[in-house]
Amino acid sequence: MNRRATDIANKVRTDVVGGWLTAGERLGGERDLIMSFQVSRATVREALRMLEADGYVTVRRGPGGGVFVQRPTCAGLAGALGAHLDLAGASPADVAAATASVGALTTAAGLDRNRALRVVSDALSLVAAEQAIW
Repeated sequence: MNRRATDIANKVRTDVVGGWLTAGERLGGERDLIMSFQVSRATVREALRMLEADGYVTVRRGPGGGVFVQRPTCAGLAGALGAHLDLAGASPADVAAATASVGALTTAAGLDRNRALRVVSDALSLVAAEQAIW
């Protein structure tokens, strides 16, 4: 995996989660990104593949196309989390304990279910981005 592509993908993820990039915002075309990040076409494409797979961007071809920001869905994050848990060897008991902890934190914070899902989604995104950096 290309380290520079990973760095670019992590920066975009962090900017989306942090609110510096908003859903629907156009990041530019492939050439714009090449110039902005001062990397090769292959590196930009690899970063875009990672971001598309995680649900952070969509690439539209043709006139009016380019790379557009989108917020990952809960279903997409759940799939990614499931894959990470599987690779980490987490047991169903580990998942149940984590879920109970999130439920308790949500209740203690007085958050509604939709708000809690957004908070957990953002937290998972930040953790994944931080882990990728190290």
